[in-house]
Amino acid sequence: MPGIGEVELKKQIQTGELASVYLLYGDEQMLKKHYSQKLVSKAVAKGMEQFNLMQFYWKDTSMDEVVDAVETLPVMAERRCVVLIDLDAESLKAADQEKLTKLLKDPPDTCVLIVRLDAVQCNPKKSAKWRSLIKKIDSVGCTVQLDHRDMASLSKLLCSSALKRGCTLTPHVARYLVELCGNDLQALSGELDKVCSMIGEGEITRKDIDMVAVPTLESSVFDLSRAITKRDISKAFSILDTLLNQKEEPVAILSVLCMGTVDLYRAKVASLGGSRAEDLAKDFNYRGKEFRLRNAARDAARLDIDRLREQLDILYEADRKLKGSRVDGRVVLEQTIVQLMA
Repeated sequence: MPGIGEVELKKQIQTGELASVYLLYGDEQMLKKHYSQKLVSKAVAKGMEQFNLMQFYWKDTSMDEVVDAVETLPVMAERRCVVLIDLDAESLKAADQEKLTKLLKDPPDTCVLIVRLDAVQCNPKKSAKWRSLIKKIDSVGCTVQLDHRDMASLSKLLCSSALKRGCTLTPHVARYLVELCGNDLQALSGELDKVCSMIGEGEITRKDIDMVAVPTLESSVFDLSRAITKRDISKAFSILDTLLNQKEEPVAILSVLCMGTVDLYRAKVASLGGSRAEDLAKDFNYRGKEFRLRNAARDAARLDIDRLREQLDILYEADRKLKGSRVDGRVVLEQTIVQLMA
């Protein structure tokens, strides 16, 4: 079976018609853990977990242990479940690769094997080893890529979650929360919990969010980028002071500032070519962060393409200084801000 999406995965869990093997990978940690737990709950009867459920972290186990666990018969049940966390196809030894291949050729129908990638990254487009493993799993089971959701999905989910907490949230304010706190579901859920706890009930406003939500580094640096674009040096230095007082690393701040400038450049090139900035979302993987392109298109309208190229050169030079010498990071960032505004 080829790779499946959330809809098909939910259907399999609801009907109980589970595959023998699942690979859960992608950017969204909360979704991977959520569906892993759902699969376990469906595969193993309540109260029988100590007999029919085993969990391994690849760094702490061996392939022999995993294979033995998968091939062990369930106790007083039709099937058991084995969860293997952070198997790394890139570092598999030849012997382990051979044992895994043998297991995947004919996995027992008495076990559901869930391979979940938490810390390990899987990029089948760049890795032949991951492509090979995914192909083997797809032939006997299902691979599911669970990435960050897009803005529309996140807004809808946040509005629904707010209602369950006794509050109301408009799509517009929900989008603001995503822009401020990022598109990670677990982080967003935590920030929404704080806001709902603070107001108790009623409609959530942007002011409520600003009072308790913690902006991501990315959100703060994009505010810095906008201040630079508007040549508001007081605001730019104020944001920089806040970030440095929060112990953010100068290299990290510069990295996100580079991202913002690249967004501006891409949006400008798209505009000059007669395309919409949103059309770049698929080409450059802005899923869940489409607002960055919209904001960039708005801000890039008043900028010259040659000036944007000069700014990229300035940022490159700043990056070289930060990484190649023992200069004061604050001084480099302050000088860079002034140069970008010149």
